[in-house]
Parts: sequence; structure tokens; C-alpha cells
Amino acid sequence: MDKSPAKSEAMPANLVADAEAAMAWEHSLTPVRAFKLYSTAVWYGAFVSLALVMEGFDTKILGSLYAVPAFQKAYGVRQADGSYQISAPWQSGLGSIMGATSIFGMFLGGWATERFGFRKTMMAALVSMPPIILIFFLAPSLAVLAVAICLFSFPLGIFQTVTTVYVTDIMPNALRPYLTSCYSLAWALGQLLNAVIFRGTLTLPAPWTYRVPFALQGVNLQRTLIVMGVYVMQLLTGSQFRGFMTYFFLQAGLPTDQSFNMTIVALTLSVLGVLGAWVVMTYVGRRTMYLWGGALTVVIFTAIGGMGVKLHTSSSSAMAWAIGSLIAVDSFVANLLVLPVTFVLVSEIPSSLLRSKSIVLARNFYSVVNILAGVMTPYMLNPTAWNWGALTGFFWAGAGLLGFIFTFLMVPESKGRTTAEMDILFEQGVHVRKFKDIKVSLSQIEGDGLP
Repeated sequence: MDKSPAKSEAMPANLVADAEAAMAWEHSLTPVRAFKLYSTAVWYGAFVSLALVMEGFDTKILGSLYAVPAFQKAYGVRQADGSYQISAPWQSGLGSIMGATSIFGMFLGGWATERFGFRKTMMAALVSMPPIILIFFLAPSLAVLAVAICLFSFPLGIFQTVTTVYVTDIMPNALRPYLTSCYSLAWALGQLLNAVIFRGTLTLPAPWTYRVPFALQGVNLQRTLIVMGVYVMQLLTGSQFRGFMTYFFLQAGLPTDQSFNMTIVALTLSVLGVLGAWVVMTYVGRRTMYLWGGALTVVIFTAIGGMGVKLHTSSSSAMAWAIGSLIAVDSFVANLLVLPVTFVLVSEIPSSLLRSKSIVLARNFYSVVNILAGVMTPYMLNPTAWNWGALTGFFWAGAGLLGFIFTFLMVPESKGRTTAEMDILFEQGVHVRKFKDIKVSLSQIEGDGLP
């Protein structure tokens, strides 16, 4: 019997036929039919996504704390006008610690998942959180708070990578965009929960105003580079700025209670945006949504910057409310067209053989850029530093323009494509703007194996 390498490595014809039949059957599944067949997997995926609710809560917590008068007085420095401010270096430092440590958490999550599996890795990360939250709750100084943030970022980093890979692996093609975009919904719900809790605790006596929220926490190179850029698209469309929206509203002249009220409105629109994205994704391609999201972001932030020119020279309550309304609209647009699509794209673009590694690298790159943005944003907004105020809108308009250009040149259309089809299209060097028009057959695969 001939067992030469050429014949032993060749793909049998019946295997190709079976794969073609399986792919055709998967393409024929509607979301409703797929849900009926894979309902157990859907509930597993949705349950895993709940871990990201509290991650969203924690990504917003620092920006909210800086706007709480009791926290400012307990940890801040008295200013000439009698108010208290957390210094810009401390604001930047605390945000940088969270971003830097989460990088190691993501590497740890990637390694632990392959070594111990999803279940044990998630359980270990969840069990580690309660004692760290106790440190937050009892922190007597910013230094102790920094230690708590450092420790807490490890399990957060694990959640960021483990959840994406897990849901991508268990979901059929018809349901993948809905379940992976649930991450954005989970983040939006977590941030909304953050704003509601902080608003509800404003009237509590210090230090409970800020302690209660703490207690309630709970070919392949190209594809990897695209995923890295897609992750960073969240930052380019102003996610770091939106994380400081409560503090920004306060600096723009809105009262503390109205600042939190406006934040609740904006984050409620964020949740509605994610829910709307599920409808839009059914009919519109990922690339199209990203392009429109980037373009609208540029327009909105340019308008905010333009209003900031007037607000920077003279205070105006009406102008402050107008800027706040635009930020609320931007929150809706970002969560409708950009943020949910991010998690769909990062699950569909990487090579099927390197998905977990590509996502870990991309998420870590995002964290590095997020650290830089986290350092700069407090300086832009803090009146004791650069004091740009609403002029910051021009900066984020420029960043959004970069994101739009990146999307136009680099991001392919993955709607309706299986992971095998994406492998073939990238292997054949199809231009990213032609992905949606090319028909793919598994018979195009060379006999020496899948790409």
C-alpha cells in the first residue's frame, strides 16, 4: 500500500463533499432555527458574558469617582477656590496601572485557557475577586487604592480574552454576531449600573458615597494586525473620553446631580444602541456599520469641539447642556455601529488555528494604547492641567478620522462568512473591499490541507 507523504496528506474527495454539505447547511440556518438547535450553547455563552458586566462597571469607576465630592475631599488636594481635585498625575497613574496590569492578566488568561480549559480559568478568576474588592472598600489612601487596582486588573484581563474565544468556539455562524456583540451590551449595562449606583449614593455621608460602589463590584500576520486595529477602533471613536463623561459634565458647568443624571441618560442610550445593533447587523454588513460609525463620530466630536471654542471663552449653561446632549448621541452611535461590531469582527477575522493567540495579542495592543489614552485624557479635562474641556472634541475627531481611514483600507466584510471561508479569502489574497462579492467553495482548497 502506497503511503507516500503526498497521498497521505491529500484531502479525500468525500471529506471535501462532507465539508461542503456542512457549510451549506450552516449557511441555511436562520437565527431562529440556529437558536432552537443550539439553545444550550446560547445560554452558556450569555452566562459567560455576564462576567463583563462588572468589567464594564470597573472601567467606568475611576471616571465616576473623580466626580464624587466626598471622594475628592477624602483623596484630593484643596484648590484655591476651596474645592478639591484629584491631581492629574494620580488620575493618569491609576488608569495606567489598570491598563498595564490587565495586559499580564490577558497573557495569563490565554495561557491558562490552553493549559486548564475555560471552566477552571473562569472559576479561578471569579474566586480571586471578593478579597480584592475588600481592599478597595477599606483603602485609606490613593496608594492602597492603586494596589487594589493592580490586583483587580488580573482577573479583568482574563475575562476580556477568555469570553471572546469561548463564545466564538461554541456558536454557529448564524448566532455568532449576536452572542459576541453581547460583550458590548454587557459593558454598556455595567457602565449604566455604575452611573446609577453612584447617582443613588451621592446623598450618603462620606465615606459611604464612594465605598458602596466598591462593595457592589463584582497572510496570519495581516489578520492579526487587522484585529489589533479593530480593537483600537473603540478608543479612536472616543471610548476613553466617554469613560470620563461624568467628570467632563461637572467641569463643563453642570451640577453634580445633573452630571450623573446626564450620564445615566447617555448610558441608557448606550444599552439601546447595542440592542439596536442586533437588528442592524441582520441586514447591514460589519464593514458598512464600522464606516458609518467612524464617520458619525468625526462629525459629533467636531461639533463638540466647535462648541468648546465658545464655552472656553465664556461659561454658558445652554452650551454645556448642548455638549452633554451630543455626548449622549455619540454614546448611542458608538454602541449602535462600532462597539458591538468590534467583538464580532475580532471573532471572525483571525485565523481559525490562531484565534486565541491573535485575540490575546490584539487585546494587549488595545490595552497599551488605552494606557496612553488614559494618561492623556485626565490632562485634557483636568482644570489643574491642560484644561482643554470641550476642545478635547477636536482631538477625538482626529482620532475618529484615523479609525475611518483604517476601516476603509483594512477591514474586510465578514457578514455571512464561515471561519473556513474567511481562511480561504485571506489565503487567496482577496482585496478587503471585495470580500462581500466573492463566492467561495471548499473545492478551491489545495489538496495538501486547509489554509
